[in-house]
Amino acid sequence: MKLDGPGRWTRHEYAELIDFCVLVGSRVQFVYQDDLDFEPSARALVDVLNPDGEQATRRSKRWPGTRLLDGKATVCSVPLTEQVAVWLKEGPLPYDWIAPKWPEDVAILRRDGSVVFGSIAHERDSWLKVRRSEVALLDRFPALMCCLRAR
Repeated sequence: MKLDGPGRWTRHEYAELIDFCVLVGSRVQFVYQDDLDFEPSARALVDVLNPDGEQATRRSKRWPGTRLLDGKATVCSVPLTEQVAVWLKEGPLPYDWIAPKWPEDVAILRRDGSVVFGSIAHERDSWLKVRRSEVALLDRFPALMCCLRAR
């Protein structure tokens, strides 16, 4: 089952999204495209979210929702800990993850690497991929359910 996000997120809906993702996800991923300038605080986000250093960084032409024709970007991921979840709830909403202030295209991945939540911030697009085994969990998150529509 795939669900599409709204044209804008409220803080409450986003908090419920993060709470749902904590139940089924394991990593937060974001992207630094080479042709964009980022503020130093945006570049330091990996260290802020993951002071213990358990991060994964790779160079890629692809990440959820995007495939570059030319060049590559740095795709970073950090564990989705309770502390990271709290930071996400208080930090930028999905469509605010735009250079130069933030890295781009926040996503949350399951342990197997599949996407739970993905976004393309500059296009104001986001989605939630829910497995059949996870559908019942959505009942715990009424604000999230109200802002999503089945596709």
